Amino acid sequence: MDYQHPSVDQMTLHKIIAQCNAEFGWGLSASELESYAQSLVRCLPEHVDQVKLTQMVLYYHQDHQQVAALQNRSHPDHDQFWTIWLHDVAQVINRGKMASLGDHALDADDLAQTALDEMSRSLKNFKYQSSLKTWVYRLVVQTSRRMLRDLRAKKRPRGVASLDELPEEALALCDACEPDEEACGEMLIGLTCALLERIKDQRMAQIFYLAAVDDLSTAQIGNIVHLHPSRVRALLQQARTLLQERPEIQAWLADHEASPFV
Repeated sequence: MDYQHPSVDQMTLHKIIAQCNAEFGWGLSASELESYAQSLVRCLPEHVDQVKLTQMVLYYHQDHQQVAALQNRSHPDHDQFWTIWLHDVAQVINRGKMASLGDHALDADDLAQTALDEMSRSLKNFKYQSSLKTWVYRLVVQTSRRMLRDLRAKKRPRGVASLDELPEEALALCDACEPDEEACGEMLIGLTCALLERIKDQRMAQIFYLAAVDDLSTAQIGNIVHLHPSRVRALLQQARTLLQERPEIQAWLADHEASPFV
């Protein structure tokens, strides 16, 4: 292997990939381990610690084959993957009412196709610092906001003197949903993580985020934060208990659909 990185040496990267391979039973060969390392080093940010690096290894293993298929028109699964994403993105747009805001409305199908076009252009920049699922839905949020802002710029809503006067809740409509019933909206995630970060054991916020947003198992989370899965489960339960007692969360749940993570 021939590469250099300012914060990760060759031995450390190989060690973490090998540990994940052994712990999760991936069954990778020596050449596949080398391929993982060669690909991942090109994705690493300038500064990355071992926790973040382990997380990226897990994301890479989970998603790299699909990313490759999405980028390669000759891949046998290329069209199938794009069809699935079009369906999933359209569902999220409809569920989150992203195509409408006040007096304005976009065509939901056009919005979904625009989001997928942006996804196609941006895939080359996907660096496995989150799951592909999380990255795509953040991109959908950004695309929806940009299109709605462009629409508002052409014709402001009645009674609104300035774009700056629009309520932040309106701009965050599309943050309130995720691709499946097991995921929390970014609005709730932001609130819960902010609350959890105030308590003594700040690992709760990271563990909660990895479970709620990135849908990792307790074993995968334990490998990232260097805790036994049983301890991860205990901390997740403590987080849920603490959050259920918070008036901020109770108020949020009174106005939104309940989340399985709270």
